[in-house]
Amino acid sequence: MKQKFFIFFLLFFISCAKVPPQPILLPKEIIHHTPLQISSGSAVVRDLYRSFWVLPSKDIDFIHLGLIPSASNIEFSSRYDFRIRIHEEHDAWDIFSPSGVKWEIVEPDQIRPSLIRYFATIDYKILQPGQFVQNNDTLPWIKQGFKNTQWVGPPKMDAKNQKQQLLRYFLSVDDFSSEAKANQFCQNFNKKFSKKCTVLGRMELPLLGKGIIRAKNSNFEKSFTGVVELITNNNHSIDVHHVPVELLSNKTKTLSIHDQIFILPNQKKEFSVVEVLPLKNYLEGVLPSEIFPSAPIEALKAQAVIARTYTLSQLWSRYALEPFYTCVTTQCQAYHGKKKSYPQIEKAVLQTSNIIVRNTDQDFTQTFYHASSGGKTDNAFTIFQGQKTSNAGGTNDFIENTNLNLQREEDVKKLIVENIETYCSQTRFSKHRDEWEKTFDAKDLENIFKQPVFNIKIIERGISGRATSIEVAFKNTKKIIKDQLTIRQTFQGLPSTLMFFEITRDDNGAISKLHTIGRGRGHGVGLSQLGAIGRAEHGQNYQQILQSYYPQTHLSTILQ
Repeated sequence: MKQKFFIFFLLFFISCAKVPPQPILLPKEIIHHTPLQISSGSAVVRDLYRSFWVLPSKDIDFIHLGLIPSASNIEFSSRYDFRIRIHEEHDAWDIFSPSGVKWEIVEPDQIRPSLIRYFATIDYKILQPGQFVQNNDTLPWIKQGFKNTQWVGPPKMDAKNQKQQLLRYFLSVDDFSSEAKANQFCQNFNKKFSKKCTVLGRMELPLLGKGIIRAKNSNFEKSFTGVVELITNNNHSIDVHHVPVELLSNKTKTLSIHDQIFILPNQKKEFSVVEVLPLKNYLEGVLPSEIFPSAPIEALKAQAVIARTYTLSQLWSRYALEPFYTCVTTQCQAYHGKKKSYPQIEKAVLQTSNIIVRNTDQDFTQTFYHASSGGKTDNAFTIFQGQKTSNAGGTNDFIENTNLNLQREEDVKKLIVENIETYCSQTRFSKHRDEWEKTFDAKDLENIFKQPVFNIKIIERGISGRATSIEVAFKNTKKIIKDQLTIRQTFQGLPSTLMFFEITRDDNGAISKLHTIGRGRGHGVGLSQLGAIGRAEHGQNYQQILQSYYPQTHLSTILQ
């Protein structure tokens, strides 16, 4: 009887025990293609590495986004079936992925190093279709002894330029195989001439890299050489995990992408993840991330124009050697993919199709923008520490005339304490988005500065009232913090530096509480997004809004 009871108990226990999860079964068959059926990995990689040099000329042209500029481990998945295509130099093969599988790509390495040339550049041009660089621009420098002076454009790398592409060219006075030698040359050049010399790298031949692709919760693992492409069916999406999204933090998120995605080993011996999509689709992913989708249509149109212009105006040489044109964090423009359709956003992009802002030199204006001016915009030269742009600043967002001089402490206090009405503060979106406060106790300050703080004061302000230089006093020393971004980062991500301090001290004279009271959000240069919304609510159209924030500019199309 006991034996029967034991067997019954054992069977009951087994039937109630949890069954361990079974690994996902993946098809063992890998589909191979011959080079005649699919482009080789070399062509794919070379096209990606020309991103910096070849600009879209209209909204339907493609651009390359660095979803993940560089990481040693890439993860992606999808709720749908999709294909993973491996582009090798002279061959290609596919892996079929059932829905729900989480993939990772790891162990990046280089098989062949890249070939890079570094140029000492002093000027640039963006050529329209049919335009050519003029050799007479090089002659004055050749006569001064710079015999290697030349116009440097897109690397050929066996690629053919299309007729309607915009091409970027730089005037180089010398070139080097070493970045260090190029930097030394530019340092010497800058001391001698008024023209600023900047080092620009150009990829002559991309590296050949490798890695391992594996499916989690499965025994599938395979090494690859070249570049990985993720291909969806019926416009389904693929989730790319751990995408960086903010400039002032290490936050990441998952983005659902409907367009082409490429994953390739890079120079840092890591992987880059690149999305390829039309400029129009990119703008439709930027606008909901940068401005309220339900904002007035004229404000959305203004945002569409400046987002398009800002994309084209980027001259950041740090991306010249990358397989993408721009990033997706707030360092470039916030982009969270196209999660859903917003009819007003699509309408704003469509009704301003191909329209951009040009400056007096007929170049793309660097259309900086921010969340809220708080009252007045600032000068790019001041805020970005010497950067020469057409963003002169000084646009008043006050609804009524005021004589405030925001470089004076007392006028900044008046603006903030009396909550003087501005276009930024009087919209239906303004609540808790224009004014702000933040308090630091003695422990907070000691964590920041590693010692007790005895005084903090603003010693320089821009024309918007934003602090550009702060003096921090300790018991025996002082420290100067310059640049609005550095100030904001130092104080744990302040919304802006349009602010004043209220200080409480302990019996020893050290600060026991620092009460920071401020207004506005962002750097304060160019268009104020809340200001644009307020202006639209007061009846201004997008042309008037843009003229207010970017004086001495005019609207044009990408192709003139």
